[in-house]
Amino acid sequence: MLQGESLMNTQAASNTPMETVETAENGFHELSDEEFLALIDTGARKGLGMSGEEYLRRLREGTIERTGPNGYLAYLSMLASLLDY
Repeated sequence: MLQGESLMNTQAASNTPMETVETAENGFHELSDEEFLALIDTGARKGLGMSGEEYLRRLREGTIERTGPNGYLAYLSMLASLLDY
């Protein structure tokens, strides 16, 4: 489990200017846990009307589906699978 899912309450990861983002030698940018949490939070708020923290809690409890008619479920499920939630 990531320390402090309350990190989702910070917006620093989603407000990082592209000029400050460093890429690896292969040209890819590896997202930090905070950046993943910010993506989950943004997607859950936009697509499901709940916080990312609430989405991850419900996912752990098994009270929310991983896929469905809402494309956000599959997207968020994929992101969550990359974290140790």
